[in-house]
Amino acid sequence: MDELLRINNISMKYGNLMVLKNVNMTIHKGDIYGFVGRNGAGKTTLIRVITGLINPCSGSYEFNLPKRLGVMSGIVEAPAIKENLNGYENLKTQAMLLGLKDYEAKIEEILKIVELPNDDKKAGNYSLGMRQRLAIACLLLGNPEFMILDEPANGLDPKGMKEIRELIIRLNKERGITFLISSHILSELDKMATTYGFIENGKIMKEIDAVDLHNVGKVAYAFKVSDTSNIKSDIEKVFNVNCNIVNENYFILDNEIDPIAVCIFLKGRGLEIFSFERKKEELEDYFISLLKGEEEQ
Repeated sequence: MDELLRINNISMKYGNLMVLKNVNMTIHKGDIYGFVGRNGAGKTTLIRVITGLINPCSGSYEFNLPKRLGVMSGIVEAPAIKENLNGYENLKTQAMLLGLKDYEAKIEEILKIVELPNDDKKAGNYSLGMRQRLAIACLLLGNPEFMILDEPANGLDPKGMKEIRELIIRLNKERGITFLISSHILSELDKMATTYGFIENGKIMKEIDAVDLHNVGKVAYAFKVSDTSNIKSDIEKVFNVNCNIVNENYFILDNEIDPIAVCIFLKGRGLEIFSFERKKEELEDYFISLLKGEEEQ
């Protein structure tokens, strides 16, 4: 797959505070790149660098994009919309800034894409989700091939999150737009990202394809039984796994095993089995494990 953006050893310093430390990152065409990190980890600073809002102290970045106005667009920190204008008027203002002609039909098309009405309602009376969709609509006027969204789900209710997520996936699949999406709401990223980059303390800890991430995710089995006392050592010895006793009725085995064999073993010990469940490591768990590894270094 062709590279769209390559970031080479970018560092950024504010006073004595180093906020980016030799950051390397690669985004390929067609990606929905989930940029994961805690608040203050350096996500927005890197986005401000690659959008040209600030210059890095060192390092470089290279785009593989046509040189035209609007080919790359983004929303950094907050949507820039005019609250005293309605949706159509906001788009008309943006179209004029881009120097577009005969923009009326294009605005109508884009309003339908982002599912916003063409009425007199002012943007200041829009919900936060509608404002985000209007901001994305403004970006679409330039026919972007690369779109950067900084915390697009921040502050949205579940309905608003779903609408933004579905819009991003649709634009990626139907229009081929590549996305860089920063977020700390990992449950949302997990539903749309194709690639992940994890950042902590200004350093990229890991870049990984979504398929590979889910393949390497750890498996655990959770059992609820009548009594967990005096079973830990025997289970670990018989099945060669770690047995984590959560409470008097609940324990977890942190490896792939045959749950039926475990149930037969427990029955043989005279225990009643209420339930068992196979658990796959989630994106949040993977990120936390990366953080722990970083702290231990």
